[in-house]
Amino acid sequence: MEPAAIMEYKKTSCYFCSEWLENGSFKDHVRNCGQVLEKCPNNCLAYVQRKNLEAHLKECPKTTKMENGTNFVTIQSLNDVENRLLVLEQDIQTFRSALNEEIRQRLHLITDIGGLKRRNEVTDEWVAKVSDILAALKKCMNEETQSRCIDVEKCKEDISRLMYQYHDMDEWRMEMGLRLDGVQNDVIQEDNWRGHLELLEAQNVEQARKIVQLEDELESLRLEVKDDHTELKQANFMTNEKFGAIDLILEDQHKLLNSAKSEMNKTLNTLKAETSSSANNITDLAAKHAKLDFELKNMKHIVHETEDKCDKFEKVSADTKTVANQTRQEMNDLEVHLTYQKKLFAIHNTRGHLIWKIDDYAAKLTQAKETQSVALRSPIFCNKQYGYTMRLEVYLNGIGTWKGRNIIACLSIVPGEYDTLLSWPVRIEAEITLRDQPETLSEAQNITKVLVAKRKNDKYESNQYIHIPHKVLTKCHYVKNDAIFFEVRIQKCIVGEK
Repeated sequence: MEPAAIMEYKKTSCYFCSEWLENGSFKDHVRNCGQVLEKCPNNCLAYVQRKNLEAHLKECPKTTKMENGTNFVTIQSLNDVENRLLVLEQDIQTFRSALNEEIRQRLHLITDIGGLKRRNEVTDEWVAKVSDILAALKKCMNEETQSRCIDVEKCKEDISRLMYQYHDMDEWRMEMGLRLDGVQNDVIQEDNWRGHLELLEAQNVEQARKIVQLEDELESLRLEVKDDHTELKQANFMTNEKFGAIDLILEDQHKLLNSAKSEMNKTLNTLKAETSSSANNITDLAAKHAKLDFELKNMKHIVHETEDKCDKFEKVSADTKTVANQTRQEMNDLEVHLTYQKKLFAIHNTRGHLIWKIDDYAAKLTQAKETQSVALRSPIFCNKQYGYTMRLEVYLNGIGTWKGRNIIACLSIVPGEYDTLLSWPVRIEAEITLRDQPETLSEAQNITKVLVAKRKNDKYESNQYIHIPHKVLTKCHYVKNDAIFFEVRIQKCIVGEK
């Protein structure tokens, strides 16, 4: 903002008659103004307006009545009046100059006070808006953190529940395997029973064959008895006894065979019933096994989906942490900027010189390595009063090809309140210095580099960067008490395209 122009007055009012006059005619008017007070030439200690002086002289008590004496006194009085009039004009001119100077200074003060009031009002509004924004950001961060924590807890609960179900399913599969082994053992036992029944049937066939042989023998005996009737009669008694014994034996054999057949039939029926029930159980077990396999596949699919969701949640959580770190860094920058702006209004840092202290260097460097590189921004300063507004940006872990090995710094021209009164485009040359902090200041080995910042109107352009290797910081005393100092000195501003 340029200094206020001095206001020139073309007209001046007379201090005696209050008539508005041109500056050139003021002196002539004062010489002839009838309301100017003049001292009585007769030294009667009276001050009378010029237009009433003659009437006063006629009535003045010290007026001499002698003509000669009267003429001499009148001439002397006129000379005194002219001298006093000249002195009065000089005093009036001096008073007018002092009054003009006072008016000019008052206008300057009024303009400066108005500008300061406006800046204070704008600053208060801006601080209130930034405070609201910071409060909203903190609230959003807290809500987002709470929601993320709730989602992570739900995901952990789902995973634990799925693992518990998977464990129960494994136990159920083991139990089903044991049951299947029991069923297989029952089938093997049934096969053994079937072999035993086949053996009994073979024995039954053998006994039937023996019975047939006995019947054949009996028939042959009967034939022999018919042929030898005599002998039969003689031995009838003995033959009857033998036949009775044979019949008893055959009846016993038939009873044994019938009981064996009935037991075999009962055993076969029992085995058939057990086999059918075992087959039904096997069919049910197979259906349950198939159903369990299907449920297991579904559970595995759910587990995979849950793992994918967990991976996505982890990525989202990592992104949220990155955004939170960036937001936290921006909030810290805003707080630093607000603090420095308050100091700036007090000290008026408008000389193109900035010394910036970066505290907690180790923690900020670790944070820059763990997350994406976020620029640390210095407080805003000006090259002169009402001049170009700038700030220093520093990447502690570097960017691009310098990432991980260097500190990168650049000077940016940011929009300011007085940009519409400044000339664009502009190129600003500055010295960026990393200050050494030895015990003896005369032994300091500062690192100084020159760069150029450019800007057209409201858009940023690609500014120059300087890089300082990390291994250099371990030398000398660039890092002391976990803090580093950057100093910026503006060399010159070049307006126009080049």
